Amino acid sequence: MALLPEVHVSLDRPTIQHIYQLFLPFFPGGTLILGLALARPDSLAYFAASRGIGYYSLIVAAVFLAYVAGLMLYSLSLNFGAILSTILNQLCWTSTKCRPTRNNATTSQNHVWRTVAAAFLGKQLTPSSPAGLAGSGLFTSSNDFPHGVPASVQQYDLDWNDWYNVLQDYVLRGVPVLPSEVFFLFMIIQATGWALLIVSVPSRLGRQHPVALVVIALLVVFSALTQFGASYFYFKYDRLPAMELTARLLAEIREREDGRSSGSAAPPAGNAGN
Repeated sequence: MALLPEVHVSLDRPTIQHIYQLFLPFFPGGTLILGLALARPDSLAYFAASRGIGYYSLIVAAVFLAYVAGLMLYSLSLNFGAILSTILNQLCWTSTKCRPTRNNATTSQNHVWRTVAAAFLGKQLTPSSPAGLAGSGLFTSSNDFPHGVPASVQQYDLDWNDWYNVLQDYVLRGVPVLPSEVFFLFMIIQATGWALLIVSVPSRLGRQHPVALVVIALLVVFSALTQFGASYFYFKYDRLPAMELTARLLAEIREREDGRSSGSAAPPAGNAGN
């Protein structure tokens, strides 16, 4: 499962979601072009007069430049976010204190969950119970093993912990960790922030309002952390509560049983005409 969404524009399904994505680059691009025009109106008037550009031609050129600038700012935001995410992921995974890990050692030992998960996985995939210990709901503790937990039991619980994490992704198959709508939204916010930062140079916004410039810079960084945040929270926290995961597995089992019963009740194809 990919940690990042598949960002694409599909024209074969003209829904509102895909149509508004086509116009999103106008927000950062329009901010950049309009900000530059307001910051240097004399330069814009001189350029239009020297080239003999009319009013309507100037509007068309401004719309075109706004869209192209929006695409460029979106590309800048995407690459900046990817680079920042790569650096932070590298720092987190190399540090044992910051490394995100799901601690489901206790939750995955729940008897009800293991019973439902064992029925869902089947005998071939269900972890084999250690020798001399019956049942799939073993809860290991120092009271059960006063002389230390055997290595076979530790591996048994570790296997169930891994299955607990894997089955969360299975029941949520098709659900991206970071929805494309959220990803687009934060990328456009970041691109608009980049546009405001660029406009602040000729307009001297940083000198007159330094606090606003700091807020815009923080907004850019916060929006760029979307990819890193999605991957970090994926490895750090469960996607589903324990009871909901158990309920969804039970629903998968019932759906599988209903499909088998309906298939066995259907008459053979050769006897359809008899």
